[in-house]
Amino acid sequence: MQFVFPVISVILAWFNPAGDVRTPSLSASDVLQACFGEIPGGKYLDGKVEKTPSVEALDSTKREMLWRDSVRYVGLKDGDTMLTNWQ
Repeated sequence: MQFVFPVISVILAWFNPAGDVRTPSLSASDVLQACFGEIPGGKYLDGKVEKTPSVEALDSTKREMLWRDSVRYVGLKDGDTMLTNWQ
């Protein structure tokens, strides 16, 4: 199975580039386009297509909880990041 899926995923991505199966190179291309292309910042993208975030993603209380818990899970401490106001 570990040899079959990579081949199938490339074929599926070739026939349907915006489909559910995406190759690492296609995903990387989308990320680079979002970072350095002409897409304005602060957008939620599914590949190259702008989408509306879910209601939960727009909830500021849940975003703060996700950030706080993620910092705790990875054990982030002062000096581990260049971010300001991350605590």
